[in-house]
Amino acid sequence: MHLLIGFKPDYSAFTYKLARCQDFEAVEEVLGYVQDNTVHCEETLFIALFQHYGKAHLVDKAVELFHRMTCFNRVRTLNSLLNVHVDNDRFLFEKDEWEQACKVFEEMLETKVEPSVVTFNSLIGYLCRNGELDKAKGLLEDMIKKGKRPDAVTYALLMEGLCLIGEHDEAKKMMFDMEYRGCKPAVVNFGVLMTDLVKERED
Repeated sequence: MHLLIGFKPDYSAFTYKLARCQDFEAVEEVLGYVQDNTVHCEETLFIALFQHYGKAHLVDKAVELFHRMTCFNRVRTLNSLLNVHVDNDRFLFEKDEWEQACKVFEEMLETKVEPSVVTFNSLIGYLCRNGELDKAKGLLEDMIKKGKRPDAVTYALLMEGLCLIGEHDEAKKMMFDMEYRGCKPAVVNFGVLMTDLVKERED
């Protein structure tokens, strides 16, 4: 990075262009310089980087960047990071990622930063896949109280969790519950029930 000495380039624009070209090695080098020299960058840069990492299926790199953002407000970028997980079919966090997500989620609530539907879905998905349905349902109610309308994916995750613990009838009932709450069942919801039915017959 010695070539940059004496200049004051727009690091955000420069890094963004490198990410668009998928030159992630150069992105890492610039980010290292930015961090070492406490250069201020807008949070929009990190949101954009998460998106480009996601498109390149570099989910772990996005998570690594999130952890490195110690001098920035990571609360507002959590939604973007969770979007990367969802887009790459990674609803289930590793243990350390889950603990970090919970911590930042709590910070979001404390600082009145509104979690998105994706944020709730990611946390609900983790809880459901680990059999913690009561907590997942509690999050659903919190979601509704905060004015966030659950979508078909929200209910599909809950239905999948119910099926995993053998609550097949409860999962079917949720199809009616979601429609009652104004969410029309989608292919993903029918898919959960069909997959569960096949597994039942195989058993």
